[in-house]
Amino acid sequence: MNKCKYLLFALLAFHSFSFAMNNPAVAFCEMMGYEVATEKDSAGGEYAVCVLPDGSKVDAWAFFTGKVKPEYSYCERHGYNTQNRTTNRGLYTTSEAVCMKKNSLKGFSSIPLEQFMARHGDTLDLMITDLDKPSIDDNDEANLSANTLKRGTTLPESYDSRVLGYVNPIRNQGSCGNCYAYCAVASSEILYNKISGSTGDKRKKLSEAFITWCAPSLDDYSPYLHGCDGGVTREAFKFAANIGICETAYFPNTNTSPLTCDHWNDPFIKHSSYNYLYNPTSTKVKELIMEYGSVGVSVNPIYLQLYSGGIITGSLSGSGHAVNFIGWGKENGTEYWIIRNSWGTNDGEGGYYRYKMSSTLNNWIYWIEPKSLYDADNISENCQVPSDGILEFNGHNKLRLNKGFSVATGGRFIAKRTAKENKPATEINIEESQDGSIIDGGIPDKLDEETSSEQFWIAVNKKTITIYSPVLAEVTIYDIAGRSIKLLPHVKDQVQVNMSEFTDGIYNMHIKTEDNVVVRKLILK
Repeated sequence: MNKCKYLLFALLAFHSFSFAMNNPAVAFCEMMGYEVATEKDSAGGEYAVCVLPDGSKVDAWAFFTGKVKPEYSYCERHGYNTQNRTTNRGLYTTSEAVCMKKNSLKGFSSIPLEQFMARHGDTLDLMITDLDKPSIDDNDEANLSANTLKRGTTLPESYDSRVLGYVNPIRNQGSCGNCYAYCAVASSEILYNKISGSTGDKRKKLSEAFITWCAPSLDDYSPYLHGCDGGVTREAFKFAANIGICETAYFPNTNTSPLTCDHWNDPFIKHSSYNYLYNPTSTKVKELIMEYGSVGVSVNPIYLQLYSGGIITGSLSGSGHAVNFIGWGKENGTEYWIIRNSWGTNDGEGGYYRYKMSSTLNNWIYWIEPKSLYDADNISENCQVPSDGILEFNGHNKLRLNKGFSVATGGRFIAKRTAKENKPATEINIEESQDGSIIDGGIPDKLDEETSSEQFWIAVNKKTITIYSPVLAEVTIYDIAGRSIKLLPHVKDQVQVNMSEFTDGIYNMHIKTEDNVVVRKLILK
């Protein structure tokens, strides 16, 4: 059910409804009948372009705000000139297209583009509501998080997850009303990158398409997540935490439904839990951002569409669009939030906004909490293991912990090393750690030597895996859905697994000894 945005803004206070707002610049290009494409800048950030009738490509936001190619604009189509109007609104500026009668003086007889469109019976297809579908009353659960963290946090004057390297480049959701997916993916990526110390090219990139098109196929999520037709942000965070999100390399973004989801066995990231809170204090929001790298926020997007820079002073209270708060700062005595959006790099300040901070945030916020155990692909400088977390490294190579690595009091770092091609497990070089415990869970060089960890070792040769153990009972391989797909008998204290029989994806190998069962994740690419 599509509505004019002016009507919809009156409905934004009802958080139990499912809302979504797509990219206004893309909506304008499509309304004009022009093709839209997504391109990337040199840093990997996405932005939308309009393909005009003369074959030229122009930035969608520049076209929407009347800065380029006025001869193809809506105003020109109705016999008016098009001009861009930038307005200083105190701490921030807005930029919009205005339509002017031809041969009139600049500034006279002008009317903002969208008001001009309304006069001619046209509106932008910006917001989607699913008022006929079941929705969530966020007051139905009493376990909302309190406005305090379990441990004290020293809050700096400014904090920015981008500066720390945890944030991927801005993306463009285009004409799809799946801001809920972009919001949940950004929080999931930032959290994983922060916990694992992944920066630069090693940052995880997860798939918005997986939430958009796969979540609705599950009965628990289909009433609340509707693909490009909007969704409940809280349920997207629940899906990201409880089910997980596959990597974007395996399921690139698409605004076209694939009809079926074939990505359940792709490599993915899964977290421990999600949480949410209404009307939090600014201190609480800061603590959460420092702890997890970001929070998702449902905002009223009324001030976002025309924003071109500065600190928004109008209220974003309400809902209608999902964004991420990734930090805060202070300029000339005014504190502000740093907001990440999903409308491309040419929107706002490079895809970001600044919003004046008050003592409380009159919005719903959401965040994802890390699980107690992560398989870390890399342990890099500045990687922090939280006080209630465990970080596990599984690998063949020498592991060197850099000086920036630390384990908070109560946290644990476990290094479990495996042998490679019948060679003993390699050493662990611990340069520095702080407070928490570091456990060498590596396997012994001799099979008959006792260990407090695992009584087996693994050799890998291409796609053949051999498990050796004097106390081996059986090995079973499960797919990502938990279905047993192969039971492997052991012969003379060893089991050989030919993984070339399996399609690419994620599998769990359950290794059972006389008194223990150990699970190893296998990723075939």
